[in-house]
Amino acid sequence: LVYSIKDGEIFFASELKALLLVPEIKKEVDPESVDLFLAYQAIPSPRTIFREIKKLPPAHFLIWEQGRARLERYWDVDFSRKLRLKDKDEYAQALWDVLTEATRLRLISDVPLGAFLSGGIDSSTIVGIMSACSSRPVETFSVGFDEKDFSELSYAGLVARHFGTRHREFIVKPDVISILPKLVYHYNEPFGDSSMIPTYYVARETKRYVTVALNGDGGDENLAGYTRYWQTKLLERIDRTFASLPGASRLLSMCARGYAKYPQNTFFRVWRWLDETRRHGYGYAYARRLVAFSNEHKNLVYSPEFTRTLSGTDSFRFFSDIWPKDGNLNLLEKMLYSDFHLYLPEVLMVKMDIATMANSLEGRSPFLDHKFIELIASFPPDLKLRGGVTKYILKRKLKHFLPAEILKRRKMGFGVPVGIWFRNELKPMLVDTLLSQMALSRGYFNPAVVKRMVEEHISGVSDHSSRLWILLNLELWHRIFVDNKDYG
Repeated sequence: LVYSIKDGEIFFASELKALLLVPEIKKEVDPESVDLFLAYQAIPSPRTIFREIKKLPPAHFLIWEQGRARLERYWDVDFSRKLRLKDKDEYAQALWDVLTEATRLRLISDVPLGAFLSGGIDSSTIVGIMSACSSRPVETFSVGFDEKDFSELSYAGLVARHFGTRHREFIVKPDVISILPKLVYHYNEPFGDSSMIPTYYVARETKRYVTVALNGDGGDENLAGYTRYWQTKLLERIDRTFASLPGASRLLSMCARGYAKYPQNTFFRVWRWLDETRRHGYGYAYARRLVAFSNEHKNLVYSPEFTRTLSGTDSFRFFSDIWPKDGNLNLLEKMLYSDFHLYLPEVLMVKMDIATMANSLEGRSPFLDHKFIELIASFPPDLKLRGGVTKYILKRKLKHFLPAEILKRRKMGFGVPVGIWFRNELKPMLVDTLLSQMALSRGYFNPAVVKRMVEEHISGVSDHSSRLWILLNLELWHRIFVDNKDYG
């Protein structure tokens, strides 16, 4: 829900573009929202890209009374209440019972129903439960790329055969980028996650066969599935060990300075992380692992004028506000909590919701059932992440349910080969859009730095793919929503 309050009246809509038709609302871009977008790939609520329009935050309702708006939260994930069970098997069974029920409830439908299947643990688990609950083969749908390093189709096919599903695969090619302006229009605001492309594509193709599709979204955020969780926990252990050494602080500062000369060196990156953690805390250090444009990157790419406009603002301040202050929470729980309040609702869920609904397909996510979230939040942290094993308790339960190849494979993520495409088929689009006079005159960025980023990426000197994708998306959004260009 988006809304705007003007002269004692409230205007609200489910899509931002509807409010842009209200004459009283100015289409003035909020510079701080642009800054947040470059950091987090999306604009977190309650902000939107426009100054005079706000977003209702997740798990809140708005009360309008006597010309005033009041926001109230009606739900939040609570890691402080712990469930005490006898052993790991009881925890695993409790997880399984609630997840099975969450999946079963989402199978209630009077229209054709299927599932997205990536070949990862989460979507494979949902497909397996669906198969156990159904008397007919489950309809499954997967998307992949010709670039083998980015394609999981072989794993998806393995799971499909394991559960006997009716499986269909779709290949995303670079020419699919032609739908990007249309996607930018659907997303209403700048959105920097490049997997919006294959998500939209698989939703469009899936709609030809079913009207509802279940997915595995939320498994990583509930059960600590991302590599950044165990990497951060490992660095925490290093930090605690290092703190006991004599002269630790002086040595830390010396090593951290080495990062300036060798930013890609793993050794110096670790030392810099430790130094930042000491100076700013774990919340700041974790946020740096999430952002696309760090403060250093933004200082380089912003024009002097835009930097002055942003004087006194800091996109990391938003993250510090959502980072838990409860000293009783484990570091892992703090990371999970912050992802429940930023990455999950503002990026992952938005991506899936808009990609599916733009194709009149309903997406359903059993891992995001509130009873499941509440249950898993009550589990001890070491049942989610044990050593370097992510999703420990789920994998324990799945030992005889999923193929061993699926349980043991490295997490791949939903990567898109835009870096390769930008050097080949999409090079003309990248250059013509970002280096156009229209784009360079927006005033946000230093034209020389943007040109250098494009040239370095195309030549292979550096990989700027994720940041170039964000800049490309922002420029296309500007053309459609500010310049009123046709989105094709």
